[in-house]
This record gives sequence, C-alpha cells and structure tokens, in this order.
Amino acid sequence: MKSKLNLTTAAGWFVRYFLLTLWLLIIIIPIVWIFLSAFKPLDEVLKFSIPSKIKIENFIIPYTTRPYPTYYVNSILFATLSTISVLFFCSLAGYGFAKFKFFGRRVFFFMVLSTLMISVHVTMVPLFRIIKNLGMVDTLPGLLAPFMMTGVGVFLMRQFMIVIPEDYIDAARIDGAGEILIFARIIIPLAMPIVSALGVINFIAVWDEFLWPLVIGLSKKRTMTVGLALFVTGFKSPLNQLFAVSVTAVVPMMMAYFIAQRHFVRSLALTGLKE
Repeated sequence: MKSKLNLTTAAGWFVRYFLLTLWLLIIIIPIVWIFLSAFKPLDEVLKFSIPSKIKIENFIIPYTTRPYPTYYVNSILFATLSTISVLFFCSLAGYGFAKFKFFGRRVFFFMVLSTLMISVHVTMVPLFRIIKNLGMVDTLPGLLAPFMMTGVGVFLMRQFMIVIPEDYIDAARIDGAGEILIFARIIIPLAMPIVSALGVINFIAVWDEFLWPLVIGLSKKRTMTVGLALFVTGFKSPLNQLFAVSVTAVVPMMMAYFIAQRHFVRSLALTGLKE
C-alpha cells in the first residue's frame, strides 16, 4: 500500500514538473529566438539557430538613422514618472481607505473600483479633447496625465495596508508622531513589498502602452511602442533590425522585474483580501 502511494506521489510530481517545463519552453523559446535574431544576418532571421556572424550594426543603424534615441528617452521618462506618481498618490489613497474611518468611505472606494470596469476606449475621445483644450497635445504632461494614478494601484495599496496592525500607528501617535511621519516612517517601510510590486506592474504596463501615446504623441513625444509600429509600417526596415530594436525595448522591463522580483513575489503572498 505504501509503495503504491509512493508511486502515485512520484507520478504526480513527474506530471507537474513535465507540464511546468513544457510551459516554460513555450514561453522562453520565442524570447530566445528574438534575442538570437537580433544579432543575425538578414538571411538567417527566420531560422532558429546560432548566428553564423554577429551583426552589431543591427542595433547601430536604427538608432543612428532614425529618431529611436528620442523615442527611448520618451518611454523611459513616461514609464518612470508615471510609476513615481502612481506610487505616491496610490499609497496615500490606499492608506486613507485602509486606516481612516470617514463618511462615505465604502462609496468612494467603490467609485475607485468602478473605474476598473470602464474600458479605456470609452474615455479616449473626451480625454483627448480635455488634453487638447489644455494645450498639452504632444507634450510630456499630456502623455502622463491619464497614468498618474490608477484604480488598480489604490486597490492593491489598500488591500495590503489594511492588514498592517493598528498598534503600530497608535503607538506612533502616542509618541507624538504626525500622520505624515507615520506614513513615511511606518506605513511605507512595512508596505515595501506591495510598493515594489505595484512599481514593476505599472512600469511594465506604461512602457507597453500603445494607444494613448499614438493618439497624443504626434511627433516629439512618440514612445518606443509607437516607434516599433512605425518601424514596420513606415520605415519598412529589415527584420533583423526590427528584432534588435525589440530587444532594446524589452531590456528595461526585464531589468525592472529582476530588480524587484523578491518584493514582487512577497507581495503576492502577503496581500490581504479582507477587512
């Protein structure tokens, strides 16, 4: 009987790791293909093989003959400033919803959550008209405006902060600490896992954003996602150069995740989902 249980357990582990390995290969093979193709001559791009000759000029030509350095800087500014703004405003709002009792708290929180149910395409036209009337078309503030705070960010911050013990806050208030000091010295250090996780999620989401930069960035404030689309439709460049530009566009997202992955995983384990 015991041997049968051991065989069943071993079979279960084998199936589990086989499926996980298969899923890993499905995810990793296209990424490896892109990285290899970025260094290949044009006639080898469609082959899954090691490059016969390293073509560094695949990276140099797009960045010297087209405005990709500008697009890259725009994307870095867009994603970085948006992430800083989201972390600041969402952490403040999450702290307020989690630790302060005020009239209409549940109603206001429901209103924040309701923004998650509205498609971005529904608000695109009125949002564009507002930005246009403010004279912020093709500017960094106009690019940033819809991404300075998110309902998802407020929700995640609130759900994490709600499980922080009230005793820490009460003890700080007894010692004479103000709310700003409590927030900066107690709440934020305890909430670093969710702060890091939200930072990574927001950075990647904003870096990948295509529709709003396409609408608002007419020339000066185009981002890498729009630039990649132009690479195919407007510039009609070789595939190996397209892969090279794609690799440079992916690197910041990979770096953001690897830098904060420890906090990211921890936040998923610690985030509370109840009052």
